[in-house]
Amino acid sequence: MDKDKLKAERDEKQKASEKLMHQLIQEIDDDPDNYHTYYDLGALLVNLKSYSQAEELLMKAMGRFGDKSRQAKDTLTYGLGNVYYEAGEYQKAIAQFTQVKDKKLQSDAI
Repeated sequence: MDKDKLKAERDEKQKASEKLMHQLIQEIDDDPDNYHTYYDLGALLVNLKSYSQAEELLMKAMGRFGDKSRQAKDTLTYGLGNVYYEAGEYQKAIAQFTQVKDKKLQSDAI
C-alpha cells in the first residue's frame, strides 16, 4: 500500500470515530440515566488511546450510577479496568477487575 492510501484510510477511521463520539455524547445528553452509553463512550476513548479522558468519564459515571444497580457498577468497573489495562497500569486494572461480581464480565476480564 502506498502512503496516500494509508493516510486516506487513517483519515476515514478518524472521521468515523469522531462521528461515533458525537453520537454517544448526544445520546448521553438525551438520556443521561443510561450507564451503557457512558461505558460505550469510555470504550471508544480507550480505542482512541485517550486514557485519561476515559478514566475521568468512567469515574464520574461510577459516582453517578455505582449505587443504583449492581449491573451498572460491574459494567463501569469493568470498563475502568479496561482503561487501566490498555494504559499498561496492570495493578490498577487487576484491582478493578477483582471488584466485578458479574460472571460474564469476570470471565471477560480474565
